[in-house]
Amino acid sequence: MKILLDECVPIGITPFLEKEGGEVHHVTTLNLSGMRNGPLYDIAKEKYDFFLTTDRHFRNPKKFPPTPTLTVIYLRVVPPTIETIEKALKNCISQVPLSQLKGKLVILRENSFDIHE
Repeated sequence: MKILLDECVPIGITPFLEKEGGEVHHVTTLNLSGMRNGPLYDIAKEKYDFFLTTDRHFRNPKKFPPTPTLTVIYLRVVPPTIETIEKALKNCISQVPLSQLKGKLVILRENSFDIHE
């Protein structure tokens, strides 16, 4: 599973996601920092299975809808540190396998999550 991390997501979450079986890329290491949301979303749709972001614009499914192949995970954890993100991801994954999130919008909080079609 290929995962793209937005520039607002700490790159330090990469080892956790790799341990979960992900091939992780960060916007900064791909020289995509500062890219506008639309073109970044197009890249994510084309090349990735999961896109993790703290950018609230991506929670709008009318502007950035999940596709059959892309899951958008909006991280609404405060503060968005490696520890809080990892805790939220562990909570979600322990309840719902990643395969069942495919093609959905997931709004992830530290202790809860919502899944939208």
